[in-house]
Amino acid sequence: MQPRTCSSHACRVHTVRKNTVPSFAPALPDAAIFGPDAIASGEFRNFIIAKAINAEHSSCNSGFLHQLRERTRHTLLHNFVEEYMSVVPLVQRSGKRGKTRRVANPRQDFLGKLTPTMTWTCRASSGPLLVLLAPPALHVIDNNRLTHLHSIPLVSILGWSLDTTGIDIFHGRYESQLHLRCTAEQVAEISTHLGRVCAGSIMVELVLKREDSKQPWGFALLGNRIVSITPGSVASQVGLQQGQRLFRVAGKSVRGLQTDEIVSLVQRSALALRPCPSSSPEEAL
Repeated sequence: MQPRTCSSHACRVHTVRKNTVPSFAPALPDAAIFGPDAIASGEFRNFIIAKAINAEHSSCNSGFLHQLRERTRHTLLHNFVEEYMSVVPLVQRSGKRGKTRRVANPRQDFLGKLTPTMTWTCRASSGPLLVLLAPPALHVIDNNRLTHLHSIPLVSILGWSLDTTGIDIFHGRYESQLHLRCTAEQVAEISTHLGRVCAGSIMVELVLKREDSKQPWGFALLGNRIVSITPGSVASQVGLQQGQRLFRVAGKSVRGLQTDEIVSLVQRSALALRPCPSSSPEEAL
């Protein structure tokens, strides 16, 4: 829409659209002129708002933009399915009463298609799990129900953290978290083997505390990478190292944030900062 003439008494309006854009309401009044009464009552304002909204909607339904929207929607749905849809039944059900008929050696038939380099038996809240490291993915199978729960591409693993109960694996663009309860020996083995085949690394949560908000934390960032540490600072005392990358700050993910956005998040942490850096220092830029 483009106003052509406008005075304190009346406004004349013209609308322009491409041939590929369908026509849209509301229609222009006679002579496309809104008089003083229409301006004073708000009719002209409501017309402009409705016309702008309908123009945007009509443009989105035009040929070119419609194709872009459908392609974007398809990509988003595809990524959503790849990220969360991972349950694959390993048994077949048949019969009128819904009885379960097991396929001959279903687990062996499924595993026969994989070449796992390592296997571990862990636990989750749902029961025992079989964890298979079979590049290019990490597979998790429910032993009780014989179902394939997860298939995590190794390239999507961002890192993992260790605790007294097991290991947490963070993966995917939405930083999904998989918790495996296992023994200390299994935790060490899983961590070691993931470190050999994944770009991610161990993540360690550190708590930085300072006496007042004016005291500097003592580290500089470029993106989420720590590029320098001030000797004797709060950061150096807790073990932050040059080349590490921040994963979360004060419980918030910093993935995809710019340097100034991460710095702002750090500065808003008044007296205590809880960064989750990668524990393996990398060569700083």
